Amino acid sequence: KLHRSGHLSGEYNLNLILPEENVTLGQVKQKIQDDLIPIVRERVKKLHRETLIEFGGTHLFRTPLGAQGMPVHPLHFTELRPDESRFWEDHGKDLPFKKKWRRDDQGTPHVHFYVDVEVNLEVIASPSGNWPAIDPAIFTNRVLTLTLIQNYWETSHIDDVKRLIQKETSWDPLCMNVVWKGRELVREQNRFHVTNRINRESIFHPNFVQHRSTLQLWMYDLVVFVVTLGNICFPIPVHSNDKVQALQAKIVANEVWKGASDEYPILVLSNGTEITGAVGSDTKSCPFFSKRSSTLAEVGVSNNCIVYATLSRYNTLQDPTFIDKGGIVIPKAECRGITLIQLRELATTILMRCHREGWRSTNPKKKSDFLSPDEVTLYDLMEHFIVPITSQRQCSYVELVGKSGEIQSPEYFCSHWWGEPVLDFVACVEQHALDRDLPATTSYWICAYALNQHDLSSELNSGASHEDTPFYKAIQSTSGTLLVLDDSAVVFDRIWCVYELFLVFNDRKGKGKYAYDMYTIPHDKRDADEGQPRSKKKPVGLTDGPVATDGEPNYSKQWERQSSFPMRICNASFELRLERAQASKEQDRHFILNTIIGSNQSDSAIPTKFHPAFDHLNCTLRGRFAQSSYRTALENACQNMQPFRKALSSAPLKHLDMDFSKCKAFCSEVGEFIMSLPSSLESLSLNLSSNYWLEKLDGFLGLGLLVNLKSLELDFEFCSSNMKDCETLWNEIGKLSELRRLQLDMTQCGYPRTLSPTEKGFSVHTLGKSLNTLSHLEILSLLFRDFRIESVEELSRAIPNLPKLSRLTVELNQNSFGHGNNRFNILAQGLSFVRNLRDCSITLHSFPKPSYEILAGSFWKMPTVGFLESLNLNLSSNKIDSIKGLATSLRNARKLLVLKINLSCNYKLGTLDELGDSFASMTMLRELNINAYACRLLSDINKFSGDMQFLKNLKVLGLNFGRTGVSSMTVIEIAQKRMKSLENVEVVISDGSRYTHNGPESDV
Repeated sequence: KLHRSGHLSGEYNLNLILPEENVTLGQVKQKIQDDLIPIVRERVKKLHRETLIEFGGTHLFRTPLGAQGMPVHPLHFTELRPDESRFWEDHGKDLPFKKKWRRDDQGTPHVHFYVDVEVNLEVIASPSGNWPAIDPAIFTNRVLTLTLIQNYWETSHIDDVKRLIQKETSWDPLCMNVVWKGRELVREQNRFHVTNRINRESIFHPNFVQHRSTLQLWMYDLVVFVVTLGNICFPIPVHSNDKVQALQAKIVANEVWKGASDEYPILVLSNGTEITGAVGSDTKSCPFFSKRSSTLAEVGVSNNCIVYATLSRYNTLQDPTFIDKGGIVIPKAECRGITLIQLRELATTILMRCHREGWRSTNPKKKSDFLSPDEVTLYDLMEHFIVPITSQRQCSYVELVGKSGEIQSPEYFCSHWWGEPVLDFVACVEQHALDRDLPATTSYWICAYALNQHDLSSELNSGASHEDTPFYKAIQSTSGTLLVLDDSAVVFDRIWCVYELFLVFNDRKGKGKYAYDMYTIPHDKRDADEGQPRSKKKPVGLTDGPVATDGEPNYSKQWERQSSFPMRICNASFELRLERAQASKEQDRHFILNTIIGSNQSDSAIPTKFHPAFDHLNCTLRGRFAQSSYRTALENACQNMQPFRKALSSAPLKHLDMDFSKCKAFCSEVGEFIMSLPSSLESLSLNLSSNYWLEKLDGFLGLGLLVNLKSLELDFEFCSSNMKDCETLWNEIGKLSELRRLQLDMTQCGYPRTLSPTEKGFSVHTLGKSLNTLSHLEILSLLFRDFRIESVEELSRAIPNLPKLSRLTVELNQNSFGHGNNRFNILAQGLSFVRNLRDCSITLHSFPKPSYEILAGSFWKMPTVGFLESLNLNLSSNKIDSIKGLATSLRNARKLLVLKINLSCNYKLGTLDELGDSFASMTMLRELNINAYACRLLSDINKFSGDMQFLKNLKVLGLNFGRTGVSSMTVIEIAQKRMKSLENVEVVISDGSRYTHNGPESDV
């Protein structure tokens, strides 16, 4: 007996009684037909052809409309079963129920039913008056009747209609323009990925009664593929007699282009012809500029042609007076950064000049070949453009195109191979700037454009120390390096690129974080997007941590973005031998290799073939690739992870921060990964949150081998509820004798909601023993919300015995102990003996009042509480009715600089007067933040506000009295009295309004 609640108006139950186990599928279908169709016909007057019924993923009725039996509606399709087959024995395993299911509460399988819908498609003239080239015999009276399958409680979509039209007419869907209800239905585009799907605009079944719906169609006669300098390609349907400016408007309206700019682009054909003309350009001095009012046919646009869209203005480099008037002088080569805007102009130069001037390849093997813009390398650009245009001034290209008064100090250093296409290089820089949300004025140091190609010897300071080279100085002054990789990773075979890697990884003396990003363009024709005329894809980069487009610091978004990075480049990096790199001049190769090994020999001296410095640099780069691509390889089901583990284990890395959240593949890889960690590590951070499949922590065996580790962060938040044992991990932590910082986030780890209050949880006895061995530990964070713990005696004894502990963070809630609050009492009493603490953060959520009072009464009896400088207490939702005990303890915290207390949702709390009494002893306090949100009984804070007069050194004040009985004017008066002395004020009054004040000169 099965029940079905229908999705039509009202509910319908369909009862199928199957008295015999050998009932056939045909009998079930007939029963559904007999019982269901009469119900449906109450709502729909006419069923077209044959109704399709899907039951538990099995199609019981074949639709005659789809090719090879496939339904037109995009549903999951399973092979149709023969009517004579037996319902239970033959198909029971495929249906969403079992043979023994008899009770209604065991689940209700769904019956899905569909019906054919007729659509009248009227072919009309295009808005431009251009009739499409169609076969008149196909249409009678210019009306085509199509039939699609309609789900009764869902909708049909325009992609279904276009697929049917394509089947009937063999027309290209790109050229179709369908209008529904007066609205044009266009192609769907995405900012970061171009798809060929049609916009899923719904075509609703009108009232479930009227089946004939009229769509209007006109045909475009051209499809133009627009390619941006960021190497993103998207199609635009147009008419040959459309104006050029109409194509510009369509590009700007496209979602992909909006991701770059709202400006109208400059359009260049693949043969170098510029078809738009910059706004305000002088057509007399630039005769090749076409009028924007010309038609596409007049400027040479044809079907399926490629049009490059750029934002650069191609007028400066063609102006004959430019060389005399333009440019600047930048004496120091390391300060000559080229902006993204100038790179775009350079790319536009290639697009326009390459064909028109007949550039030929400089490659000896292709010397007679004419180049296309996509093939122009930096070697070619040097010969045909850079050197000739800078010859008169004998300067670098950056100095030639720079403008007086503009500072172009580089922010990023670029390492790349001259033999890659320049347009590919610009595309990678564009994507890097987009990912990191950098403005178009960002400058990159690129040797080809920064150095004076007419006097390289003096620019490179030949004969001097390598620290005098502009390469060295530029890397020291920038905040990161962008490595642009060609498809074959030839960059690792070029000695100057090796030198740049050496400077970044081994010889950089700058302080602070230095980003190292690697970008490339995948070149795989088999994976090329449908409809894209080029084999290249959008650039993708392995970045040094999450970037702006990932929503920092979202590591999950980072690996999703990096998932298309070619694994073959990573595999190639594992075999590289940088000492084998080549150079155009053998003298350069000798100089660089001798520099790497620290030799004082002359440039002409032949370097040794083997040296530990070479191995160190090789291992460093391999480790970088392994670190950045490890998860990507796992998610892509890489069959052999051994090269990644080997590269990681041999890398001389000191810091490793990796994210494996929601990574099922990693759960079976934990042990191998831990054993592959390099022994040189000093800092390790692993995010394993939301790994519901991680049931054992035995894989952490071997973590204790990292004897140099000083900082360890492990995040197991929301891991498997079936996790039962952490003893292996606790034991390994105890072996890390040099540890200075330890953070364990076990929030809701192994805590099933069905766990009974009396059931035992995790033992932290071993963790307590391990902490006793960490005599150098300075920072400890234990985040144990909803992490059921047992036997806390050893832990409560270990924490006070940490002689150097200066910062402590503890997060607990009632679920951490179940109903065994005596365990919390033991822990709280143990914390009262902590010494040398300077920064303390405690979170207690949903604890009963007795536990809070124990904390207030015992924890603040610490011998050195008077030396505490920062205190953050989160006591929300604890049913607290008085903070007298806490306030009494705070009177001893005389050196407190920062005090933050969260008392929100303590509905029984009616006064803060006791807290105000403690202000008299906090004369050094600089920051105070009190959150009393939703403390409904709180109404009078006059005494509290009056006692704030003792806080003479207070600079930052935050008060939240939202949803309390406190008068709004009272809160505002508190803020106004303190404004002249405070640097920052933020208050929330009872109605939820927020007021802020920054500095004495600003207004609220």
